[in-house]
Amino acid sequence: MGKLKEYIERTSYMMVGVQFALAIIIGLAIGYYLDRQFNTFPWLTLFWLIIGFFAGLKNVYRELKKVTK
Repeated sequence: MGKLKEYIERTSYMMVGVQFALAIIIGLAIGYYLDRQFNTFPWLTLFWLIIGFFAGLKNVYRELKKVTK
């Protein structure tokens, strides 16, 4: 049982990194798409990149809070 719990904890830590990266990539993709649609490059890309970064930080905080309980 100890190894299973250890495995679950390690997996949770890996998922935190994946969630952080995905939030940034999704924000970047949305911004790039909108910039191409409205011909405003690079402003919407930068804006959504920042939104994705902070969404990723929020996910990291939430997951770490859940893991440390």
